Amino acid sequence: IYMQDCQQSYGYSTALMQELCKKKISPLINVGAIGLNSKTIDWQKLEIWVAHLEELEGSSYYLEQAITAMLIGDTASEQLNAQEYIVNPNEQKINTKIGILHHYVDLSKDGYFKKAWKAI
Repeated sequence: IYMQDCQQSYGYSTALMQELCKKKISPLINVGAIGLNSKTIDWQKLEIWVAHLEELEGSSYYLEQAITAMLIGDTASEQLNAQEYIVNPNEQKINTKIGILHHYVDLSKDGYFKKAWKAI
């Protein structure tokens, strides 16, 4: 399972990611809430992917998200409802506590630090 991102944020080109993992990359995967079967992960292959990504396109803040998208690829998976599991909630969603889970990224972090954490 995974959250739907508000914009594609893999930090690497889709072409390179697909070339390395030999799968089509699903768009908008966000790792704010993620569930993977660790028994199916080829950890050595993952290390090779990371080395190639960084060698060819540099380091990226979004590396974790990129390799997760590569692991998922086009495999059957469950995307959490984007209306309930919200990446980068706006001020209105923060103030009205819309949704089950907010993943505070980018500009929404301001709302978290100034308001949302106090509701807990």
